Amino acid sequence: MEQNKPNGIWAVVVTYNRLELLKNNINSIRKQKLRPDTILVIDNGSTDETLSWIKLQSDLHVITQPNLGGAGGFYTGFKYAYDNGANWVWAMDDDGVAEEETLIHLWNSLNEDIYLVNSIVLAMNSTNRLASAFAEHFSLTSQVKPVIHYNLDTLIDKYSNERLVMGLPFFFNSTLIHRYVFEQVGFPNKAFFIRGDEMDFYYRMLSKDFKVYTNILSKYYHPTTISKEVSFLGKKFFYESMNSFKFYYHVRNTYFLRNKYFTKSGIMALAFYQCLDILVKEIIILMASKVPLKIFWSNIITYFKAKKDAKKEWDKLDANKYW
Repeated sequence: MEQNKPNGIWAVVVTYNRLELLKNNINSIRKQKLRPDTILVIDNGSTDETLSWIKLQSDLHVITQPNLGGAGGFYTGFKYAYDNGANWVWAMDDDGVAEEETLIHLWNSLNEDIYLVNSIVLAMNSTNRLASAFAEHFSLTSQVKPVIHYNLDTLIDKYSNERLVMGLPFFFNSTLIHRYVFEQVGFPNKAFFIRGDEMDFYYRMLSKDFKVYTNILSKYYHPTTISKEVSFLGKKFFYESMNSFKFYYHVRNTYFLRNKYFTKSGIMALAFYQCLDILVKEIIILMASKVPLKIFWSNIITYFKAKKDAKKEWDKLDANKYW
């Protein structure tokens, strides 16, 4: 695997109507001890001052398009970078911030067997809490439950003499990807729009026997996805608060992913349980949160509509056919 090509590393950032967050993100890229060769911003049809600001930045390349969601943004960015000779793509949303050594730590962990490495993603303004749970030793085929980590210190304690950990990372948040991966698994599926396109890409990589690593020395900061906690029958539930728009895509895409990848791996019971788990958790969370009855039933209706649409739109969501 060649690591050094003329076009080297392209940072690909997807943005939509979050100018101040984008500024912080770009500034953190500019401060890298190892600077990317190109910074490409995909503007998903922002209606604020984002595009005006980008055009004033001489070091940024920009592609504007209608709002195709995060999935469509990463599809466009990855494909454009690949088509223009990028050897590596460093992927991220606009709401994350890198440390000065984030990229160089990723780069220094590469060898001829590594085609993708992710930063450890910490909650914004935290030195320990992870922005999203890290599933150590996650596998499509094993029925052994992965070890879930919510804090960085548990990983450091376990891997005190190592920097690379295999598992399910917070994908497309400081993710360094070699062009060979795109040649083998394609690009993100824009039919997902939001919620789950990164998981589809991750599962496709696992299906092709790629090893996915997280470098726990490479730190990246992102708003946490676990934003609320409720108690029900003495048990605590941590969950991400999302509006009905996001919840729809979360259910639709999760239903598709778990039925496609887990059932074909011989874990049909797990796929069924996890799809049902979304509904059960939603009911518990809504009951424990004491939301108005109208909102409760609206979310339940959204769940069943999304599940129905996942079946109806299977061909669009199926990456093997899509690519």
